[in-house]
Amino acid sequence: MNNKFSSSRLANILKWCIIFIIIFGIVCLSVSRLSKASLYGIFNIFTVEFDDASMRNLNENSQDYLLLENISQKESELIKTSLKIFFVQTSKNEDIISRHACSIEAAARLHPNGLIFVLMRSKYIHLKKGSYLHLRSYNNIHFTHFDEQEIYRGTSLIKLNKTKRTQFIHYFAISHMSDFIRTTLLYKYGGIYFDLDIIPLKNFQIFSNAVGLETDNGVNVAVLAFERQHLVLDLQMEKQLESIENKFNALCWNCLGPLALTQVLRNVCDQHQLRIHEKDKCLEIDIHPSYVFYPISYQVCC
Repeated sequence: MNNKFSSSRLANILKWCIIFIIIFGIVCLSVSRLSKASLYGIFNIFTVEFDDASMRNLNENSQDYLLLENISQKESELIKTSLKIFFVQTSKNEDIISRHACSIEAAARLHPNGLIFVLMRSKYIHLKKGSYLHLRSYNNIHFTHFDEQEIYRGTSLIKLNKTKRTQFIHYFAISHMSDFIRTTLLYKYGGIYFDLDIIPLKNFQIFSNAVGLETDNGVNVAVLAFERQHLVLDLQMEKQLESIENKFNALCWNCLGPLALTQVLRNVCDQHQLRIHEKDKCLEIDIHPSYVFYPISYQVCC
């Protein structure tokens, strides 16, 4: 009887091992086709490590790294400058990959009179890896570091810092942190925000308080243009805090970004409808059709 039980148990373990190997193989084959940034996102879907070892690396190889200025030291310049564009790298990567550099360079070339701010979670940038050496040739591109707790000062999101960090591990997945940071930046300083995988093809200076539809029923947040301290951004931050306080589902990658902003716009717009180019009915927010900002849907497989 014991021998039969042991054999059955061994067969069951072997079966699950084979299933695991097959699944692991499929994942590896799929992942091998992704970029470095995508790989980072896959392995950090649920948690973000807060222990930043960047300063230790900087001291060990100081000739290879450049210590970045904190974005808070640029506050006066940020408020005074009329045209500023933000890119945010919320991973701990110490370099800028070529795909992201393309987006940054395009923005710099199309907006020669504006300031392009590339905010990095890392405290330094590697001088010999990635595309930094190429991008630094543009005088209007500025690489800065952001402190994830400090940047919320002056906004309602400062409440995030009052909770123990361990309780936020599930909340601060890469996409969630990015949603907090972009909302904060635009509320505090105003300007234009691009995701790092957005390549602008025209000058965006003409856009003010502008968002783009992703579907007929919702907006995307990969491209945003807002005046400083706009009420809609304040309401979105309240919605973000409300979501977290109400048993937030960390697996909902878009709850704090597209869904939160869509809900706010529906609440403030006339008849709760997202109408295109009817600013007078939506707190002066100009809602654009999807093809203006997103001619290629993120759901399209390349």
